[in-house]
Amino acid sequence: MSHNQTSWTELNFIERQMVPIMSPDYDQEKPIKWIEFECSTPEKKWIYDVNTITMDFGGVFHSIFLRWAVTVNGLHVAAEKYKSQEWANSGKGFAVTGIRNAEDGSGPNQTYVRIWDGKMASEVHASSIPMLASWAFCNMYSCLEEFVFKIFKVFLDAHPLTICKGDQFRDLRRAYRERELNGDRLSEWNEKWSNRLNSWHRNKLYDGIEKVFNNFIQQSGLEIPSSYKGKYDYSDIAKTLDGISMIRNCFIHGETEVPNELGEFCKTFQSTLFQYKSGDKFAITLHELATLEHFTDTFTQTLNTSFFELAHPFLKNLKV
Repeated sequence: MSHNQTSWTELNFIERQMVPIMSPDYDQEKPIKWIEFECSTPEKKWIYDVNTITMDFGGVFHSIFLRWAVTVNGLHVAAEKYKSQEWANSGKGFAVTGIRNAEDGSGPNQTYVRIWDGKMASEVHASSIPMLASWAFCNMYSCLEEFVFKIFKVFLDAHPLTICKGDQFRDLRRAYRERELNGDRLSEWNEKWSNRLNSWHRNKLYDGIEKVFNNFIQQSGLEIPSSYKGKYDYSDIAKTLDGISMIRNCFIHGETEVPNELGEFCKTFQSTLFQYKSGDKFAITLHELATLEHFTDTFTQTLNTSFFELAHPFLKNLKV
């Protein structure tokens, strides 16, 4: 596993569909999924690294969505199977296995903890589908949060002094200046920087994904692709991230009604396809899950184009 990967990327089974932008096979008239490019200067290497992460996570988001989709499909199939006449005629029951203390006192053993007839088994499978949609949404949100922090930390690795300002980091700046003097000084810097970056990450978790992403955009100088022609910018996408966070938080905190803040968000264009209304019963359905996956697909492709334009501004008018 390379330094650009996490446990999330192990879930990626989507083959990256792309053509190197400088390849003779590149066709400007044919849309492509990803723009792969090199950076000619060390100062821009971070752009290449975050672009690689973005392309990888584009597949990760889609892979996670597909895995949850087939899991939900399995519940539908099971619900149909267990309520069928064929199952009823088989005389079988549906058993759930767990661990219980043995009656003979021998200790915990694996045994049946519940046995249902076909009708009940079908109802339980069907009633579990909404729960899966909710946890799938949380799963994808966790991955989204990890992605945003990951690209930000790569930028900070290349620009460490960005978060080393003020008197409290005077020793850290001294270690940075002396890092190339010898191996010991480099080791000292690496240890101090690792501690600083981890501390920054922990503190920023409380800021919320919208603020963290806006900070990344401001610090990196990343701009929305030129082809968007001012229709919207990354502050709008940050608002979408905040809305997604609200949906996730509503589920985690057991909200039963759509709060006014979420309802107002869904009146804006930044809400994309989310359709919550204030006061309605709150639930995360397959529609919200599909909307989140659609957002991550367009989000990562938009970033991909922006990173390309940041690395090669003279190619901004190239059709992609």
